[in-house]
Amino acid sequence: IIGRNKDDNEKIKKITNPKYIFARALDIPSPLCLINKSSNNGDKLLASKLILTYTKAKKGKVKIGEEEFEAEAFESKEMAKEYFVL
Repeated sequence: IIGRNKDDNEKIKKITNPKYIFARALDIPSPLCLINKSSNNGDKLLASKLILTYTKAKKGKVKIGEEEFEAEAFESKEMAKEYFVL
């Protein structure tokens, strides 16, 4: 789950489910994301890339739970849409 705007981020902040952990870019404004706690590093890297795609940064650090990941954004938002349900 990834926030598309400030309202989405506020709704996501209120979700309390022990199966999920929060993710967001460090040091820059970014969408808030929920990811399954049991996600593997590949899934976490993908989430990091998606988060960074919706920031002004080309690359950066993303905090997922207590872990930090270095990632690069997708080249375009259009490329990221391949992973969206809506």
